[in-house]
Amino acid sequence: MEYSPRESFRGYVVTCVAIAAAGVSIRLLQAVGYAGFSPLFAALIVSAWYGGIGPAALGIVLTTLTAYYLLPQGNDGQTYREDFLRASVFTLTAMVAVAFHLATLRSEKTAKRGRQMAEKASDAKTRLLAMVSHDLRGPLNPILMAVAVAESDPVVAERAREPLRMIRSSVAEEVQLIEDLLDVARFATGKFNVTMAPVDIHKLLERTLLSFKENLHEKRINMESDLAATATGVKGDAARLQQVFWNLLCNAIKFTPREGSIKVRTYDAPAGRIAIEVRDSGVGISAGKLPLIFTMFEQGGTDVTARFGGLGLGLTICRGIIEAHGGTIAATSAGEGRGATFVVGLPLMAQAGNSAGSSDVEGVHVGRVAVPGAGDEQYKR
Repeated sequence: MEYSPRESFRGYVVTCVAIAAAGVSIRLLQAVGYAGFSPLFAALIVSAWYGGIGPAALGIVLTTLTAYYLLPQGNDGQTYREDFLRASVFTLTAMVAVAFHLATLRSEKTAKRGRQMAEKASDAKTRLLAMVSHDLRGPLNPILMAVAVAESDPVVAERAREPLRMIRSSVAEEVQLIEDLLDVARFATGKFNVTMAPVDIHKLLERTLLSFKENLHEKRINMESDLAATATGVKGDAARLQQVFWNLLCNAIKFTPREGSIKVRTYDAPAGRIAIEVRDSGVGISAGKLPLIFTMFEQGGTDVTARFGGLGLGLTICRGIIEAHGGTIAATSAGEGRGATFVVGLPLMAQAGNSAGSSDVEGVHVGRVAVPGAGDEQYKR
């Protein structure tokens, strides 16, 4: 600990007053037969606590002198030697006690400085992440717009349309990765906000499912949907909730092999909630990696990252979004190669039995649907 000159002076004064008070107390107690030095120990601890190393060193000297001064007078040689030994032991014990105390103070100071440095480093990293992500996103949007215009231009040769489509897909993927980084920065700085409004989960899900036809058809994946929940209205941010469902479905498609299967279902959950389940027959998650699946930059291992790519931010963001809605998200898997299941739980609105028609997903039939194959460009996380 560091002390200002005023605090140091106060520490020396406290040391002198405490030891003087201890000496007077011992002298009064000796009148009734007390022969110990406990009050001096207390005074020494007080001097070290309030003053630090300087007052503590002075306290050792003063308590030692006080202890010798307070030895009974007129004893024979044997008793004097015993009293001298007792005072010497007191001095050594006092030095050890003060040393331990000062070591504790130094440890606390070092730990505090380490925490402060770690917090500053974390804040700086978050700010850098946000600034870099924002600056990276800027130039990509005009590229997307230019490629989209070129694709729709009838003058462009047919042989150029496939490269343009690949460019648009790759740039869109980069934009989404940057958006993920920005979302992580928002979570870290407490600036992630959701705009709450009535949302119909079934309508939102069906709109999301219908956007995956191309990807499912390409991988010949069988997609089934069983939207059986009887209450579907929640209070939430439709765009952010769709981001969660989109991410879960994209991961299911990405990690499911050709001719595999994915099933999406909803059901009434306890405590006034709706459960949304996404189950796939994909690569699965090992028992050791399962507890880390929602941790930033975790994808189930380096081998999974090497095979499928992505930053491992999607599920972290999903958890943040769902928790911002007062919900839960959990993952289960029977092991590697045996698929994975993700379950989202969201609290229903007070009018749980009513659909939330203002969710910006109007005109889609609610009920049991089957999607034969589905999606925009594969959305990697």
